[in-house]
Parts: sequence; C-alpha cells; structure tokens
Amino acid sequence: MARDVLLGGSSALLAARLADRLLARGAGRVTIVVPPGRPPASTGAAACPDDRPRDPRLLVVDAGPSGDLPEEVRADVVWLLTGDAGPVPGRDARADAALARSVIARLPALGAAGIVHVTADELCRPLGADARPVDAVVARLHTAVEEEVAAACAEHGLGHRLVRTVSPVDALSPAGTVAALGPVAPAGAVPPNAGGVPPAAWPGDPVPAGLHRFLAALRSVVDEVTARAPDYFGTRPLRCLLPPESAVRLTPMDEVTRVLVELADDPETAGGRFRLAASEAVPADGLLQRIGDVYGVRLLPVHDPAELDPIDRLLHDRLTGFLAEPSPWAGCRETTPGPLGWGPPAQRALLRRVRRAQEAAGEAARDRRERLPARLVRTTIDVAGRPLTYHLAVPPAVPGPAGTPARGGPGAEPVVLLNALGQGLAFWHPLIDRLSARWRVLIVDPRGPEDDGPASVPGPDDHVDDLEAVLKNEGVERCHLVGWCTGPKQAVRFAVRRPDVVASMVFLNGSFRVEGGHDGLDTPYERNLDYLCRTLARRPDQAGRLLRLFGGDDPPASRPDEVLALTNGALREEVRAPFLSAQALVPYALQMLAFWGDDVSAEAGQIRVPVLAVGAEHDRVVSTPRLRAAAARFPSGRFVELRGATHQCLYDRAAVLAELIEEFVADPAAMAGSDVIDGLAGEVDR
Repeated sequence: MARDVLLGGSSALLAARLADRLLARGAGRVTIVVPPGRPPASTGAAACPDDRPRDPRLLVVDAGPSGDLPEEVRADVVWLLTGDAGPVPGRDARADAALARSVIARLPALGAAGIVHVTADELCRPLGADARPVDAVVARLHTAVEEEVAAACAEHGLGHRLVRTVSPVDALSPAGTVAALGPVAPAGAVPPNAGGVPPAAWPGDPVPAGLHRFLAALRSVVDEVTARAPDYFGTRPLRCLLPPESAVRLTPMDEVTRVLVELADDPETAGGRFRLAASEAVPADGLLQRIGDVYGVRLLPVHDPAELDPIDRLLHDRLTGFLAEPSPWAGCRETTPGPLGWGPPAQRALLRRVRRAQEAAGEAARDRRERLPARLVRTTIDVAGRPLTYHLAVPPAVPGPAGTPARGGPGAEPVVLLNALGQGLAFWHPLIDRLSARWRVLIVDPRGPEDDGPASVPGPDDHVDDLEAVLKNEGVERCHLVGWCTGPKQAVRFAVRRPDVVASMVFLNGSFRVEGGHDGLDTPYERNLDYLCRTLARRPDQAGRLLRLFGGDDPPASRPDEVLALTNGALREEVRAPFLSAQALVPYALQMLAFWGDDVSAEAGQIRVPVLAVGAEHDRVVSTPRLRAAAARFPSGRFVELRGATHQCLYDRAAVLAELIEEFVADPAAMAGSDVIDGLAGEVDR
C-alpha cells in the first residue's frame, strides 16, 4: 500500500528533491509543511524542478504562527528536514523547533510509524571559546530537538532515525529551488507562472548550510559593498576566515536523498544516528579560488581573526553553518554516498549555475520593488479640513491552514510604518515588499508645512491626529508601530494618547534629539543641520547659499569602514530631496526645529508596551548612542545594533530587518530573552 508522507521544516531544497524521489517510488500523498515565518504556501507559482506539471499527490500547507501542525494532516512516515537559514539563522532554528515539537505532540494522532530527523552537521559543531552567540543558540536548538524526537519515538514505540548531512549541494541554487518547490497552489490547481522565480523568492531566503550558505553570504556582501563603491573589489580582496587546511565535503543532493530513503526503508536502521558526508574532501583554498573566479572577487583565506577588516567581518557574520567541522556526536555511523566525481570542472559548472540563479532572483526582486508603488493602495482622507494621503500594502488573499484567514489579512494586527520628515517612500520599498508578504502594512507620511511660515508647521499633536485618523479610517483597533528616524517620536506621542491601540513599537535609527539638550551626543550631521535650520528660521533668504552645506556627494572613502558608511548609490538622490531647492529647504528646516522642540523623554516611563530600538554602526545622520540611551528609558525597551549598517539600513538590510520586525511583532515578549536577541543573526549586536 502506498504510504502517505509528511515533510516538514525549513529545508526547502531538500524537501523538493526528497518529495520528487518519494513520489517517483510510489508514495501516496506527500504533504510539505512550511514552518512559521516563511511566505505562505499558496501565494505564488509552482513547478517541478524540470518544469513538469506538479504531481497532484503533492500538497503544501502552512504551519500555524506557533508551528502548529494543521489538524487534518495524517502521515505514515514523518520527515523533519531542518537546517536551512535565511538572514536570521536563529529564527529559522526556532521555527524548525516549534514545528518539530508540534509533530511530537501529535504523534499518536498522526498515525506515523516513525520520524526521520535530518539537519546540517555544520549547525551542530563544537562550541569553542570563539563561538558566536548565534552559533551557540542554533546548535543548542538543533541538538535539543534531536533528543526530543528520539525520546518521543521511544515513548510511543516508534522507529526514528537521526541524520546529519554535510554540505548538500544541488545544481539549482536555493532561489531556484524555491521556484521549483513552491509556494504552490492548492492541490489539483494548475500552477501559474510555472518555471519562473515566484513572488515569494527573495535573495536572502533560507539556504542550506555549507557551500550554498557561503555563496548566499558572499553575494549579499558583494552586492551591498558595490552599491556604495562599485570599484571596491577591483583592487581589494575579500578575506575569509578559515581554519588551516580546512576542507568542504560537497555532497550532491540526489545522493543525499537516495541514501536517506534507503536508511528510512531499512528496518535495521531504526533508532540509529547517521552522519551523511561525501568521501572526497575539497580543499577550501582551491574551492575559494574557483568561487572567486566565477563571482569576480579575489577571495583570500586567512587564519587569524585579527586579519579581518570591517567588510571581511560582515561576510564572517553571515556564515552560520558553512564549514563542515565534524560535530562531537557519540554513537553516530558515518555514511558515505557512492563515487561523486566533483572535480574542479564540475565545481565550476555548479558555481556558474548557482550564480545565474542568484542573478535571476535578484532581478526578480528588483522588478518587484519597481512595481511596488503600483501595488500600494493610495487613500486620501480629510483631517481637520486638510487632505492627508496614506498607503496600504496587503498580503496575497490566500487561505491559511484549514481554510482560516491568511496571516496578515484584514483581521490581523497591521504593521504601521511612520516615515521620516522630508523623505519619500523609496527608502521603505524593500522592507514593505517583504513585510507585506505576511502582514497588512500601512504607510503614513508625516504632513509638511502648508507654506513657508512657522505657523503652518504641524506640531506633535497634529501628527498624532493624522495617525489616529488613518487608523480610524482603516478600522484598526490595535497595531504595531515602526518608525524611522523622526518617526519614533510620533509613535511615542500616539502611544501615550492611545495606549489601547499600540501593541508594540520598533524604532529604526530613531532620532531623539532635543534642541538645547546638550548631551554631547550629536553627530556632525546633526550639528550642521541644527546650524542650517536655526539660520533659515531667522533668514530664509539664505536658503540658496546654505544648500551647499548638504546634499552633496559623500566624502571620499578609502578605508573599509568608510566604504560601509557610504550611502547606497540607488538612494543618493532620495537622500538629497529636502536639499534640492530653496523652496524645499525652508519648510524642511521649520519642520526639524519643531521636531527638536518636542522632548518625549518624560513620557517614556508611561509606555508599557514592548519597544525595540534598532541602531546602525555607521549611522552618520542620527546619534546611535543617543538611541541606545533612549531605549533604556522605556520599561520594556531593548536595543540592538546592526554591524556595518547605515542610516538607510531599512533599504540595505531589508532581509534582516524584516525578520527582526516579524520576530518582534509575532511575540514581543519573547524578545526580552537575551538568548533570543543574540541568536537572531551574526550581524546583530545587543
């Protein structure tokens, strides 16, 4: 009799290949359960890896927000496929753990004969003195879940296999595999856009440990640096921290799935622990040279962390689960696939295909961002006789598990974005794109002066009135506020007035400067802007002369830390918006003076909802130390800093910030634990 199979967990690449093999061997229904935190399963295209129509026996469903398994799911065999990670590895590990524990709790009802638990050996490596917090959190979670699976199966008299894989690789990149696996339409439906990169696939989506993890991190760092300094890598290497004589065991995915199925079918393997790794080790030095040739970057292996510059460290921060350093796993059996033939030519061919798929995913993401303004619902309302325009982005209208409303639908608490004074929406586009995959997102621009006179400048209460009117018009009873730059002060004022409406607040590069505060924490930018604004308040006729103070090119950058502090080239015109003309500058100066005149520090103690303040290491616009100090004034406030990031991190680091915000919004209280924050990502500091 054909057996029904459940595949659950973050490993989309492995799930796609394993589902294909199991269906080819005559499995009954194969149900893939997408863990919480990933784009909903029914929001995009579906295709098999070779563009064949999707097998009607394949069904993809979503786990609930807490990893809950859909009630209707039944299976003869359960596979838990964990170990892929996006920009925030700790979040994916926690999602995998939540789903695994849901499966364990449902074991008797599932009707399964056993569980096969598969994870990446790279994520369970020894934790030495130099281990980063994110590595420690991820390793503890994966090893704890392995033991929980074994104990639960023993309690119910079921067979289990615990397997750790070492650097599984596939001819398609993870972005290509997302296109292959789904998101998929409901069972029996004709898949739209077959063969393309689906709307839910972004650069930075979860990728397997090992080589794929390295290539995703490399691409993200190279893209981020060249967006600031296009010629940087033409003359400089990118250093990679590697242990002496290190090697990578590249294990083809088809061999991984073949051996896994054999292990699962063999009754003698029940209760066993297995490490699945290629017999041939590829020296890391040679592999780096081939990667550099394909990606056009000179990769230089180094053994001493002191040799890393700030850009090198950014790569290192993103490399959770790269090297196949064997984990100390007592009682495991080493399992080696057959002959592999992964010589340099095959490695180069694989690398070229991965890069082409990454470029396709990047192009799709850029196209989606360009089309974002057309997707936004624009609404204009009247507030005290003045028109106010705001925007709305909604997730795809798809059903959730068992026909329940999709997360982020009309009944969910929306995320409300509060823009900075004088800035357009382009800074937000990548973040809106990601957040709106799962959440209803409202974008509110602060109203500007109606003329050049001080009397027309909206005050703090006016901005709160505007926000209240928007939420009332949208029928919002409770929401999460995310403010950038000047936006956090508006969020605080609103939370004081309407504490019943605010569920949590996130401050992105928040400015808490107060005129006359004299705390000595102003950035040079803030000091210059203060001089400009006070001068224009007295002499608006000086606007043309003072324009030269701002809006010019970034200062020359030669050191790596200076390069990281540069403005992304795509944003340089957007940053200059308030300084393009005297007509724009005078109203902006009046707005800023009114903003600095508002001190919310006394109100901070009244705010009882969770507050997360996110600063940037290279923020040249607002004072990150002042933001850290402000966060400490809130009873439930906490502060994190993005290493290597700038004031425009909502654009440059949208992948990390989206997951950080979603983690916080989904369960703000959980972020109080230091291990949760430390386990978010290598580039996030508390």
